[in-house]
Amino acid sequence: MSLAELRDLAKAVDNAIANFEVQQNAEARNKLAILAHELGYTFDELAAVE
Repeated sequence: MSLAELRDLAKAVDNAIANFEVQQNAEARNKLAILAHELGYTFDELAAVE
C-alpha cells in the first residue's frame, strides 16, 4: 500500500468512527426517550439542567 492509500484509509476509518459514534448517541437518546415516556416524562424534562 502506498502512503496516499494509507492516508485515504485513515480518513475513511476516521469518518466511520465518527458516524458510528453519532449513531450510538442517537440510539441511546432514543432508548432514554422511550424510558422517560414510560415513566410519564419527556426526555427534555429529565435532561433539563437547573
